[in-house]
Amino acid sequence: MAFLSSEGILTATAFVGYPNGPNWMHQWIKTSLYLGRLRQVYKADPVNNIDLMAIVDAFMISCAHMWDAFKNDLGLPSITKAEVDAAMTGDANLRLCRDYANTAKHLKRRDPTDIEASVLEAGSRGAGNFVTIGYGPATGPRGSTVDALELANAGYAAWQDFMEAHSIEEPTAVTADLLDPPTAGDGQR
Repeated sequence: MAFLSSEGILTATAFVGYPNGPNWMHQWIKTSLYLGRLRQVYKADPVNNIDLMAIVDAFMISCAHMWDAFKNDLGLPSITKAEVDAAMTGDANLRLCRDYANTAKHLKRRDPTDIEASVLEAGSRGAGNFVTIGYGPATGPRGSTVDALELANAGYAAWQDFMEAHSIEEPTAVTADLLDPPTAGDGQR
């Protein structure tokens, strides 16, 4: 729609509708956006720890929610819930993304067999930033560590493998730019 303001300036607005609600692709685009942003902040000038933790949280939660998106999207009738469950339980990186998301949601995992995962440290090392995730059973949740970007890249790749194995076409025309955003001050990619 176009509008003419009282100053005589013509402005345009656009609307995007979701008549059937969001689908798996909506979740995938968000997951791609958050991975691209995490990659960007890893290369950027130092940022504060709250920003670092927020983007890690956003990616891990969105990546874990791909499980629900694939299971519940009626537009993917050839994929069974059992296949999506097998993808999640069969990949250690996806499970750890899910454990991180559940820890972020509940703050504490109660069952001794549950894995807790949360930020152990976040900061900068000269040029660039980093986040280390600590994880382990609820009885010893900081026993192991992993770099957040390494985990994010591995979790994303696991869902890409799932999509390829089930002939789900990745919307690379949209996600390519999201995954490789320019770093502030770059001027180019």
